[in-house]
Amino acid sequence: MTRRVALINNGKQYAGPALAREFAARGHDIVLAMPADGLVAELEALGATVEVVDGKIDISNAGDAQKLVDAGIARFGRIDTAVMFSGQIIIGRFLNSTIDQLHNIVHTCLDAPYEFLKAVVPPM
Repeated sequence: MTRRVALINNGKQYAGPALAREFAARGHDIVLAMPADGLVAELEALGATVEVVDGKIDISNAGDAQKLVDAGIARFGRIDTAVMFSGQIIIGRFLNSTIDQLHNIVHTCLDAPYEFLKAVVPPM
């Protein structure tokens, strides 16, 4: 039986580790950036082959998004499932916020999904 391949952009925070465990338990091999300590061993114990992309990945950077996808294609020949999450919020009063904070929100909430989808959709 051919195992499906799941790509996850962040294996250290938020939902990334839990999603990686769930995909591995359901028979997926995993392409993973920034895994939490011990996560790769957990995934392998669940039967997954894991491809770790080294270094910090800024998914809003087109080159980093493509690096993640290319690693999955090189190792497994395909990507069946892709999970990307990023984002920022402004904490505090709106009237005290800065334009730099707004630019950061646009960068992580709009640029990141855009660059990720441009990289991951073609091979899927």
